[in-house]
Amino acid sequence: MTTVTTPRVDPAPPPVRDRQPLGRVLFGTLLMLLGGAWLLDASGAFDLRWTTALSVALIAVGVALLATARSGYHGSLVFLGFVLTPLLVFSSVVPSVNPVGGVGERVYAPSSVAALDDEYELGAGPLHLDLRDIAVAPGQEVPVKASVGAGELTVRVPEGVALDVSASSGAGEVTVLGKTRSGLGVEVSDTVAGSEGAGRFVLELSVGFGAIEVTR
Repeated sequence: MTTVTTPRVDPAPPPVRDRQPLGRVLFGTLLMLLGGAWLLDASGAFDLRWTTALSVALIAVGVALLATARSGYHGSLVFLGFVLTPLLVFSSVVPSVNPVGGVGERVYAPSSVAALDDEYELGAGPLHLDLRDIAVAPGQEVPVKASVGAGELTVRVPEGVALDVSASSGAGEVTVLGKTRSGLGVEVSDTVAGSEGAGRFVLELSVGFGAIEVTR
């Protein structure tokens, strides 16, 4: 008598569900919101306070971690938290510096007061600002604002022009016409007399980590 054995067929495994849909949605949403905010800030539509934006993003990540605590998988959220935390600390320590202001060397040489930008910003790298071609009328005060997140900020000024310098470095050094101060939390306020009847540059300079140099 022949026995027919029916082959055993294991049941198909259940479909794999996304272990953390909320985390991925939040990750993408935050990236889009931060990117849109950066574009609006760069276009001048509004002045973005990056400390506030990063704080809100980090709180949202924390809420999402609590909401998905039982899933046992938080890879994208943890990664996002690791990215946001140092940026928030940086923005809090050096609030005047935009941490996403660009990367790489920048060289500016405006030829007149009208050609000056309202502010010069760089996230990381050397920023060189040459003001020597600008003619400042007697009695005129010209404000100049520049900041670098991490790197070097060099400002060259014309001979004979008076200066009011307010410069700060979170960690590094500040040199104004050959006089250097270095360390943590360096703050320098200096007034330099110019020739008789000369105009004046009012410099507001800041670097998060790095060096500032004002030279003629």
